[in-house]
Amino acid sequence: MTNKSIPRVVIVGSGFAGLTAARRIARLPVHVTVVDRKNHHTFQPLLYQVATAGLSPGEIAAPIRWILRSHSNVQVLLEEVLDFNLEQKKVLTKEQVLDYDFLIIASGATHAYFGHEEWEPLAPGLKTIEDALEIRRRVLLACWPSNWPNVGTSVGTSIRTSIRIRPRMANPDPRYSLRSSEADPPASNSRERWLRSRVTH
Repeated sequence: MTNKSIPRVVIVGSGFAGLTAARRIARLPVHVTVVDRKNHHTFQPLLYQVATAGLSPGEIAAPIRWILRSHSNVQVLLEEVLDFNLEQKKVLTKEQVLDYDFLIIASGATHAYFGHEEWEPLAPGLKTIEDALEIRRRVLLACWPSNWPNVGTSVGTSIRTSIRIRPRMANPDPRYSLRSSEADPPASNSRERWLRSRVTH
């Protein structure tokens, strides 16, 4: 099989889906190109640990090329995809145009505010290391306040739990603990009104 006849697979994104696809497809007689804006894969389930200063960013990230190093038919490009030409089967990046026979888009998702974009300054998302570092910056500058809200998600609960534990480890002074009666927002049926009050004040 010549190089021209080898199927070309382009995978956009190197998250869990993109890396899983690359590893499995690389077992076949194909040429795989993985395109991502960053040169590392982030283990997102532990981002909350970075956000609460429990782990450093390097402990939950690994270079994409290192992860895929055992597959000689996989190429990793540090590029940002701008557009797709599906008719001509081309991926347009800032630096080049990639031809493909098969395309996999695994660029991930972003956080949503359910139509309330004004919440974003007060409730940053947690999808990237940059997001985690921003949350950590805010937490450390706030000196572990007693009114840190529970955002009502599994990630938010993990962050809140870590914040409650860490001050006690560093300083047993009860003034730095988070009491549930102060930290918890009102019942779920009034959660939106509670969030609105935090935005407007």
